[in-house]
Amino acid sequence: GDKALLIDDLQVDENENDDGEGVSGIYQGLDVNLTVAAGNLYEVKVINQRACNVYELLKYKKVIMTLEAMQRLEEKLERNM
Repeated sequence: GDKALLIDDLQVDENENDDGEGVSGIYQGLDVNLTVAAGNLYEVKVINQRACNVYELLKYKKVIMTLEAMQRLEEKLERNM
Protein backbone atom coordinates (compact mmCIF):
# COMPACT_ATOMS: atom_id res chain seq x y z
CA GLY A 1 0.00 0.00 0.00
CA ASP A 2 0.88 3.64 -0.08
CA LYS A 3 3.30 4.94 2.53
CA ALA A 4 2.16 8.57 2.25
CA LEU A 5 -1.17 10.27 1.74
CA LEU A 6 -1.33 13.94 0.74
CA ILE A 7 -4.60 15.77 1.35
CA ASP A 8 -5.80 19.34 0.83
CA ASP A 9 -6.81 19.97 4.44
CA LEU A 10 -7.13 17.99 7.64
CA GLN A 11 -9.63 19.03 10.29
CA VAL A 12 -11.74 17.27 12.89
CA ASP A 13 -15.31 18.39 13.53
CA GLU A 14 -15.92 20.50 16.62
CA ASN A 15 -16.65 18.64 19.84
CA GLU A 16 -18.73 20.04 22.65
CA ASN A 17 -17.38 20.42 26.17
CA ASP A 18 -19.46 20.02 29.32
CA ASP A 19 -20.83 23.57 28.94
CA GLY A 20 -22.25 22.78 25.50
CA GLU A 21 -19.83 25.19 23.86
CA GLY A 22 -17.83 24.08 20.85
CA VAL A 23 -14.13 23.50 21.41
CA SER A 24 -11.89 24.14 18.45
CA GLY A 25 -8.74 25.96 17.57
CA ILE A 26 -5.34 25.92 16.01
CA TYR A 27 -2.20 25.66 18.13
CA GLN A 28 1.23 25.95 16.51
CA GLY A 29 -0.29 25.07 13.15
CA LEU A 30 -2.08 21.98 14.52
CA ASP A 31 -5.83 21.55 14.83
CA VAL A 32 -6.50 21.07 18.55
CA ASN A 33 -9.36 18.62 17.95
CA LEU A 34 -7.17 16.50 15.66
CA THR A 35 -4.40 16.42 18.25
CA VAL A 36 -6.78 15.40 21.05
CA ALA A 37 -8.51 12.74 18.93
CA ALA A 38 -5.22 11.23 17.77
CA GLY A 39 -3.94 11.17 21.35
CA ASN A 40 -6.31 8.27 22.04
CA LEU A 41 -4.96 6.17 19.18
CA TYR A 42 -2.08 3.74 19.53
CA GLU A 43 0.99 4.57 17.43
CA VAL A 44 -0.49 7.77 16.00
CA LYS A 45 1.50 10.97 16.35
CA VAL A 46 0.41 14.43 15.26
CA ILE A 47 3.22 16.92 14.67
CA ASN A 48 3.62 20.11 12.71
CA GLN A 49 6.06 20.43 9.83
CA ARG A 50 8.54 22.29 12.03
CA ALA A 51 9.00 19.25 14.29
CA CYS A 52 9.01 16.79 11.40
CA ASN A 53 12.28 15.22 10.33
CA VAL A 54 13.47 12.22 8.33
CA TYR A 55 13.41 9.98 11.42
CA GLU A 56 9.73 10.82 12.07
CA LEU A 57 8.85 10.10 8.43
CA LEU A 58 10.57 6.69 8.46
CA LYS A 59 9.43 5.67 11.95
CA TYR A 60 5.77 5.11 11.02
CA LYS A 61 4.21 2.84 8.41
CA LYS A 62 1.97 5.60 7.06
CA VAL A 63 2.27 9.38 6.84
CA ILE A 64 -0.75 11.63 6.30
CA MET A 65 0.16 15.20 5.47
CA THR A 66 -1.55 18.26 4.09
CA LEU A 67 -0.24 19.62 0.82
CA GLU A 68 0.79 22.86 2.54
CA ALA A 69 2.77 20.97 5.21
CA MET A 70 4.49 18.92 2.50
CA GLN A 71 5.53 22.06 0.63
CA ARG A 72 6.90 23.66 3.82
CA LEU A 73 8.72 20.46 4.79
CA GLU A 74 10.23 20.24 1.31
CA GLU A 75 11.49 23.84 1.62
CA LYS A 76 12.93 23.07 5.07
CA LEU A 77 14.77 19.97 3.86
CA GLU A 78 16.13 21.76 0.78
CA ARG A 79 17.60 24.51 2.99
CA ASN A 80 19.35 21.90 5.16
CA MET A 81 21.06 20.17 2.23
